[in-house]
Amino acid sequence: MRTAMVLTVTSFLSAGCMQGLEDEYRRAIPDQNELAIEVPGEGADAAAGSHEMAILGERAFLYQVTRDVSRIINGGVYLVLAILQDIVRHPATTIDEHHAVWGPWTGALSPLTYRFTVTKVDDDGNYEYVLEAKPKTEADDSYAAILTGAAHVNGQDRGRGSFVVDADAMHALDEYEWPGSGVATVDYDVQAEPLTVNVGFENWTGGWHAPIDATYHYAEAADQSGEFSYDATADVDENFSALESLTVASRWVAGGSGRSDASVTGGDVAPGVSVTATECWDDVFGRTYWTDSMGIQQTEGEASACVFDSAAATGE
Repeated sequence: MRTAMVLTVTSFLSAGCMQGLEDEYRRAIPDQNELAIEVPGEGADAAAGSHEMAILGERAFLYQVTRDVSRIINGGVYLVLAILQDIVRHPATTIDEHHAVWGPWTGALSPLTYRFTVTKVDDDGNYEYVLEAKPKTEADDSYAAILTGAAHVNGQDRGRGSFVVDADAMHALDEYEWPGSGVATVDYDVQAEPLTVNVGFENWTGGWHAPIDATYHYAEAADQSGEFSYDATADVDENFSALESLTVASRWVAGGSGRSDASVTGGDVAPGVSVTATECWDDVFGRTYWTDSMGIQQTEGEASACVFDSAAATGE
């Protein structure tokens, strides 16, 4: 009887320890919701590229561009994090004090099989991880890394870290499942005040546009005020003749009122010329002020209507 009781207690404690270790490894995984770029607004906005230039009082154009870009990042780059969340909802396949492995795991309709590994680097909260995938009918030597990262976990919470999404590798595995290509690098610190997320794209395409190189900076304060700026090399005027350099810096206060400043150089813009624009909006995202350096649209409203008096520097 005593032996059976000892075995039962030992088994219970062992299971509890394994569960504790499993939860520890899970905390190293970045959460797509925590990294979401939260430009204020409602979910029923127009899709990217469908809006036209606003007039005073209507939906602000640069605000909408900023919101569209945020949705592209949230829906594109972080899609692979959603796969991770699905995988780690299941118990780890193998686990010890140094690493945990989930998989092989295949979604019901997925053409790919995934394997996810988290490794404990030290006792100071540092972890490394890799998500691999392969066609589900292929042998295990077909696994390719599609996401690699490192994280520092602060106590019970996720802290800071970085990861790389290799869409080239994803596309090579299944071009229908992953039509895009390129590489995206994400650095984040969700324990800081304000929290920050930085995303860099290299030769990135979602499968429906020409490849772009771009960097994005996002910061959000506890009161939900924030800023989102980006620099991109892309065909801004969409005439497919040349690539322009685009910079947009947007920021807003807790209630949603904000300001965007944009500039375009190079490409089809005359040498030495910078096309600039400033737009401000109110707490329901209606334009209160617009001006640009080329007379693309007539100046509207008064600069005094802007919640910020000056432009924010990119990455400020």
